[in-house]
Amino acid sequence: MLFDSVHNARSIAATLLEVSVAILAVRHGLFRRLPVFTTYLFAVVLTEFIRLGLIAKIGFGSKTYFWTYWLTQAVLIGLRGIVVAEICRKVLGHNIGIWHLCRIILCGVAGILFANAAVAAWNNQNHVTALITILERDLELAILGTLIFAIMFTRYYMIRVDRLITLVSVGLLFYSAVQVANHEIISVFRAGFYPLYAQIVVNSFAISMLIWLAAVWKPVPAEAPATAMLGPQVYGQVMPEVNLRLRELNSRLLEILR
Repeated sequence: MLFDSVHNARSIAATLLEVSVAILAVRHGLFRRLPVFTTYLFAVVLTEFIRLGLIAKIGFGSKTYFWTYWLTQAVLIGLRGIVVAEICRKVLGHNIGIWHLCRIILCGVAGILFANAAVAAWNNQNHVTALITILERDLELAILGTLIFAIMFTRYYMIRVDRLITLVSVGLLFYSAVQVANHEIISVFRAGFYPLYAQIVVNSFAISMLIWLAAVWKPVPAEAPATAMLGPQVYGQVMPEVNLRLRELNSRLLEILR
């Protein structure tokens, strides 16, 4: 009885947190900067209410809940992947050649992940659950690798990333890292680890939501060009060389991908 009360209280708190983040996102103008991510936040809330409503009405064991859960999970997975593409476009989109290459890589990775998941699902008795589970595992790994690459790229070329994009990226990065570790552990311990696995997923997503709450707590500033973070003298010495390297890379990519 105590466990059920604690579980229900945690579910209510998590749902309220998700609703709060979605409302603040719209109220503070997140849709202007990150429309796909804003849509994802509302999809999370809508999915939560649909699932809770079905659980209250028909329970966990019905076919209706089974199909609803996995179809909504597939939608959320797809939106998470598009959010990462949106983040990369915001960070790298000012350099057309670099973004063009990044877009090709992201599309190629998406195709490979889906093909891999489809082949694995075809050899599994539960085709739908296997397809979505494997796709989710592979996508989280791809999100982790893509965001780490984007961070390293911006650090190397001294591309300024504002607080909003940073916090959204950190939330995605944290959840994906936990998910990748979770899938590796459950592949070893199998069913014995699943109850703990489920709790870790819920808690890690709540932590990501708290990070996104910090991102939308204040009105979202309009997108602005990068500004100097160094002293005028140091900036004058360093930035021309950095900008030259960035322009050279961008030009080479445009020639290659033309």
